[in-house]
Order: sequence, then C-alpha cells, then structure tokens
Amino acid sequence: MINLASIEQAGTGKRGYRLKATPKQILASLDGALSYNDRFLMAMNMNLLASYQRELINLESRIYEQLEAFSELYHRLQAIPGVGEGTAQIIIAEIGSDVSPFPDAHHLASWAGLCPGSYESAGKKHGTHTLPGNKYLKTAMITAAMAAKSTKQTGLRDFYWRL
Repeated sequence: MINLASIEQAGTGKRGYRLKATPKQILASLDGALSYNDRFLMAMNMNLLASYQRELINLESRIYEQLEAFSELYHRLQAIPGVGEGTAQIIIAEIGSDVSPFPDAHHLASWAGLCPGSYESAGKKHGTHTLPGNKYLKTAMITAAMAAKSTKQTGLRDFYWRL
C-alpha cells in the first residue's frame, strides 16, 4: 500500500517544503485500522479515478485526431511565444482556420472580448471594462500574453512593460 522506505528516505534527504512532519510522525499516523466501509469507499474512489483517467486519454486522442487536419496551423501557432499546445488547441477550436468572417484583427479581438469598452457621455470619459466575449478564447489569449511577457529575447517582454 505505502512504501515505508520512501517515507524514511524523505526524512533523511531533502524534504519538500510541504512535508512538515518527521518520518516518525508519518509512520505513527499510519498506525490504525480501516473498516470494511472505509476500504469499500477507497476502492470505489480509486475505480472512479481510473475511469476518469481513461476517459481523459480517450478525449486527448480524439482532440489529436481532429487536429491532424490543422497540423500546419497548429505548429505555426506554437511558434508564437507564449502559445503552447493547449492554447493552440483552444485557438483552433474557437476560431478555426478560416478568419474571413473578421475584417481585421481588431474585429477578432473585439469578438474574443479582449478590447476595452468605451463609455463616454457629454465629453466625459467614464470607467471602462472589457466586454464579454468568447470566454475560452479570452482566457487562452490572456494566458498566452502572461506567458509571453516573461519570455526573454523576443521583444514581447519589453513591449509589455512599455504598455
């Protein structure tokens, strides 16, 4: 069930910052008995976890099958700093390969909900906020921007800090 040697090794070597108990305290906490119901519930939860993991593998394989048609676009998107596999998958899923419905990049950014609203009345500017848009694409683009701002040697980091 639990490898006691690994617990003892955790106490002798470098322990993670999350492990605050000593190996003796951990071994003492393992002393006890599980009832039949506890073992049944643990087994049921482990089976559920295994089935969820199998379904995730099935979903990932299905995603990769559908991405084969967009292989070139998928790899070009990943070449952009801050855009990884998951972000590229979301961009393709939400926008697709055909961006002709959007006259320019500003319309696409507005549709994604990345443009701030402009509230002005009688020449006075009131508070602005970003408008609602495609929440999956918006989240993916913001995540990519946050990752791109920390990349070095691309110029995107300097551009971010100039804003």
